Amino acid sequence: MTAVELALSHDGSRVVPLDAMQKPGSNKIGMVAWTVTLATPEFPAGRTIVVIANDITFAQGTFGPLEDLVFERASQYAREVR
Repeated sequence: MTAVELALSHDGSRVVPLDAMQKPGSNKIGMVAWTVTLATPEFPAGRTIVVIANDITFAQGTFGPLEDLVFERASQYAREVR
């Protein structure tokens, strides 16, 4: 299994892999997304999925405008890459 955390681009128009200068888990939004590649016996090269999660430890799990934007952009990305 490999995972890459996604974050909003600077203009908020899409999600992108975390910048090399950012540490995983360093965003200030209570919604987190990753691309995760899972290898199985049927697919040894792996299948990639998008995981989106609300972080209940951030602002008591509130779902505000920024969380909504991350959710929307990450789900758009998942549909684009199928």
